[in-house]
Amino acid sequence: MDPATFDQDLARLDADLRARRESLERRKKVEKELAEVRLRIEAVKQRVATAQEIGAADLCEAATKLLSSLVDDEVRLVAIAGTRAASAPSAPPKPAAPKPAAAPATARVAPPRVADPVPAQPSVAAAAAKEGPPPAPAPIEPHAPSAAEPAAKEPLPALVSPSAETQKMPTPKVPEEDMAASREVKAAAEGLVEEVEGSIKSLTAEPPELRNTRFHIWSFRWRLLRERAEKELPSAMGILSWAYAQLMEARKSVPEVPFLRAFNPKERGDWPKELADAEALLSKLRLKHRPPRTRAVEVFARRKEEQTKAVQRDQEAFDALNRLRAVPVNFCLPEDPEGVNAFREAARGCMPFVKRIASDLRLTCGPYRDLIEGDEFEEIWTVDTKPAAQEKQRPAGEPQEARKTWTRRDLIGRMLRRMLAKKEIGGKHTEVHNLYQGLPDHVRGDAKEGVEMLIKEGILRRKPTTKDEHVSIEPSAVRIVEDLIEGRPLPPSIARWLEEAPVAR
Repeated sequence: MDPATFDQDLARLDADLRARRESLERRKKVEKELAEVRLRIEAVKQRVATAQEIGAADLCEAATKLLSSLVDDEVRLVAIAGTRAASAPSAPPKPAAPKPAAAPATARVAPPRVADPVPAQPSVAAAAAKEGPPPAPAPIEPHAPSAAEPAAKEPLPALVSPSAETQKMPTPKVPEEDMAASREVKAAAEGLVEEVEGSIKSLTAEPPELRNTRFHIWSFRWRLLRERAEKELPSAMGILSWAYAQLMEARKSVPEVPFLRAFNPKERGDWPKELADAEALLSKLRLKHRPPRTRAVEVFARRKEEQTKAVQRDQEAFDALNRLRAVPVNFCLPEDPEGVNAFREAARGCMPFVKRIASDLRLTCGPYRDLIEGDEFEEIWTVDTKPAAQEKQRPAGEPQEARKTWTRRDLIGRMLRRMLAKKEIGGKHTEVHNLYQGLPDHVRGDAKEGVEMLIKEGILRRKPTTKDEHVSIEPSAVRIVEDLIEGRPLPPSIARWLEEAPVAR
């Protein structure tokens, strides 16, 4: 074989091998990109389903647009893969025809050497003609397999219609434990939004530091839910985006709330620890900004609670009495043994309330007294139902204050108690002579001296006006006023004046 021809055949073979290798690499790259696009399509499908489930129309529309662009990418990749498969050579190039061996000129130019025992190597073209053409690479698009191509390798499915292909793609099933965790995260996000919406009206009246601490706690809770969903529960990302939008709207509706670090996805931090620190700070701020509870408010709350308990006890007592009254109606007493047992049980249920319903209880049990004999029911017949002895009425012309010995603590406590009840603190003031209303004439001198002492000690604030002098309680002295009313220890200067001497009768 001519060396020049051999070199040409060898170079052609190397070019074919490089072309096949590059085609195979491009095919693998296209297949990899196509697989990634299809995985993204599956993920966007889940987002669309979640948005439809929670009724988020804007999120659903955005996810649908993203899905449409991904389907276009899929069509483009399949088209590129099909074009490359079609442009690939289906058969190797034909080898150059061998030159006739009997040509005299060629024999004279390169005669075989007799002394050389090495046999002549067969040419590349002759070997290719003898062994047959090599098998063609499998294309990406489906086609009819040739005789030399094995049918074991399946081609990639052709994309007929993007919408049909998208609808045919099955949605992967989420495991049961992931579904339960996803429902838990969604419920936590909804509860967080409800808590924020329920508190938004009262936040405007709170101090800024207390209000900002609440928003920090809500942002930390949202960030913890988001990080959990990013790692384990991608189906819950839709409702967390909705919760983020609601929290941002609430933040904008309240003044002086700074941007929250937890809402920035680039921020990194120990969010559980920061949440615990913020909750501890919130407890301290609540104690710091707690409104002062006056003595009158405490007394009113306690009286209200006692009234509620008394009404409940009365209701329980009359319910037990009605059950006792129903027994003779439903049973034939005293002949029915079952009715006798029911009557005794109902009477036993009335015993805790015997002092409240003694007269009604005697009236109901009178005809059947022989059925409830014994020490257990003896109190029904022996309890005293007469009202307590009334106080002796004082003479009509004698006022109540005249019979009482007033002390300086009594005078000051009565005046300050009235001011606390009317919340005359700080900017809300009253005329001085209103403090002396209802006091006997013989103690008004000490009352005026006490008012001057309280003004001097900084307990009361004086506000001069054109008509009359007004006073109010200093906000910083509310605790001292409560101590004085309750009888607790006081500053030495005030305690000394109160204990100097009692007021004459």
